[in-house]
Amino acid sequence: MGMDYYVSPKTTIGFVLTGNISSGKNYNPVNSNLRDAAGKIDSIITSDNNTNTKNYSGGINLNYSHQFDSLGKVLTFDLDYLKYDNHRDQTFFNKTYNAAGVLGAIQDITDNLPSDIAIYAAKTDYVQPLPGKASYLQG
Repeated sequence: MGMDYYVSPKTTIGFVLTGNISSGKNYNPVNSNLRDAAGKIDSIITSDNNTNTKNYSGGINLNYSHQFDSLGKVLTFDLDYLKYDNHRDQTFFNKTYNAAGVLGAIQDITDNLPSDIAIYAAKTDYVQPLPGKASYLQG
């Protein structure tokens, strides 16, 4: 979403808002047969893998543009702020069995993977037309 306001025929200020919210769940069971050098099953691993995600992102842009004359002299400014707040919780429940099917080990692993990122950016450009069809961009 955004909006521009024309202060004058040659000057514009504006803003842009962006955002996204998403979440999801993923269940991914895995069965693995581990074999020895002869190709016989040595052990079996069963895993119940679960992932829950929540993702939030948003941004704002403030911008300014001024055209000095009809020859193409233009000055622009942009200020940007972006925010990412993402969370991923994972669980891995692993069971290891020997070749006879006897339970040998259990692993219960939980991961919490937060990600919190903020980005700030500023940019300015000045366009100065040159003789002919060329122009010089200073930014």
